[in-house]
Amino acid sequence: MASASADSTRPSRAIQVQVDNQNFSDMNVYLVTRGSRWLVGNVPGLTKATLTVPASLAPADQRVRLTAQPIGGPAATTTPTLIVPPGEQVYWTIGSDPGMSTASAG
Repeated sequence: MASASADSTRPSRAIQVQVDNQNFSDMNVYLVTRGSRWLVGNVPGLTKATLTVPASLAPADQRVRLTAQPIGGPAATTTPTLIVPPGEQVYWTIGSDPGMSTASAG
């Protein structure tokens, strides 16, 4: 039987997502996995926010792909597939031109 202290030393499988929304539009941020989209949260225009992908949704293969959909807007922007090991997080800058957005894990 594992002790509670051994469990507390393992990194959480939840994934922190640091979003810097440099776009004027408010964005709904989704995790895209297993053919479905799961709402992670909302980031208002021209703000920074930290969102959390719950451990229950964190992909077992550590491959994370996120989509930001402007509220009331047509064009979503999507990160490349990122490898996010336990304990690491995603850094995503949504540009004023969404096509110039950048994402990384670390």
